[in-house]
Amino acid sequence: MAQLALEIELRREGKHKGSDLELAAIDDALAAVARGDIAANADIEALLSQYRNA
Repeated sequence: MAQLALEIELRREGKHKGSDLELAAIDDALAAVARGDIAANADIEALLSQYRNA
């Protein structure tokens, strides 16, 4: 429980160190953006509208 409280506090202070999995996901996302492999705003809006109307 104390470890969880410490992690929450570090995140609030902006001192959170991401896990290897989190850091890998960030690296993957940055690489996708660098390749231009990103969704258009219209595509994102169409996807979100499916869930808004559900």
